[in-house]
Formats: sequence, C-alpha cells, structure tokens
Amino acid sequence: MVLAIQDYLKGLGDYFMNSFYVPESAMVIVAHPDDIEFSCAGTIARWVQAGARISYVLCTSGDVGIAEEGMTREQAIKIREEEQRLAAEMVGVKYVVFLREPDGMPASHHRAAQKAGTRNSALQTGGRYLWGSDDRLGWGRLHQPP
Repeated sequence: MVLAIQDYLKGLGDYFMNSFYVPESAMVIVAHPDDIEFSCAGTIARWVQAGARISYVLCTSGDVGIAEEGMTREQAIKIREEEQRLAAEMVGVKYVVFLREPDGMPASHHRAAQKAGTRNSALQTGGRYLWGSDDRLGWGRLHQPP
C-alpha cells in the first residue's frame, strides 16, 4: 500500500512538472525593488530556464526603503536599483526598467501602472504579473492578454 501511494505521488509530481505553464514572454510589474523576490522570483527563474523572455518593470526605486541614519534618497535609489539588477541577473532576467515614481505615493503608483502597461505593449509580452495591494489593479495575479 505504501509503495502504491508513493508511485501515485511520483506520477502526480511528474504531471505537474510536465504541465507547468510557461509563457513565451512576460512582464513582471511591481511597486518596489525586492517585491519580486518576495512574491514570484522562483516562478520567474523556472520560466527563464524553460526559455521565456522576462522583463521587470518597477514603479519606484525604493527610495524610502532603507531606514538608516544619514541615508539620502539618492543613495537609497543607487543601492536598491543595483540590488534589483543583481537579483534579476541571478534568475536570468536581462531587462529591468525603473519608472522612478515617488515611493509611498499611491497616486504615483497608479500612474506608474499605466506607464508599465504602455511598456508591456511595446515589448509585446505574453503576460503580466502584478504584485501589490490594490485590488482594483489586480495586483498579485498573473494576467494574460486576451
């Protein structure tokens, strides 16, 4: 009985590994540097490994994301953008764009989402992954074009 269950589980694992969705291309749109690593970097790495072309669009550069005495916004931008580029490189993503909207300003995030949509059209990507907290924008879901 135990062997039968193990065989069943192995077959189930093989099924899911072989039927994993991989887009031809996709754009990941997030608010801040490191949002991708906390949400979907594992999936992105798997897609890249399977041959998908992936691009990242970050609405902000995370300029208020370092709580260190004496840290200027300009210094934070430089650090956060470099960290994000290195993280993208580690999973095989070659195209990273920062829209550099002000961090922490919801109105600028909406404006950035509109800009990112324009980029999506220009890059002819097969889907978008949006991550954040605004349900009106569909954050945290994979969106495929019709």
